[in-house]
Amino acid sequence: MDYLATFYTHFAAQTFARRLQKQGIESRMMPTPRSVSASCGSCVRFALHGGFLPLLVEDTEAVYRCGGERYTEVWRHQDVQS
Repeated sequence: MDYLATFYTHFAAQTFARRLQKQGIESRMMPTPRSVSASCGSCVRFALHGGFLPLLVEDTEAVYRCGGERYTEVWRHQDVQS
């Protein structure tokens, strides 16, 4: 399944892409589609069969399932309020 992960920082996108590469997971950094987010401008598209949650880095904003040019949000960072 193809996913698109967005981030709050460019550094987080780079860190996530390197993490995926080390695990042998096909991925590529690319500009974030405006229909998805405008946070840092960089995202990572990756193909994965299985759970992605353990792979996420701290500044991950959201993860979307890719369907051609359509993106369906499947996970979003939730700020915990005290």
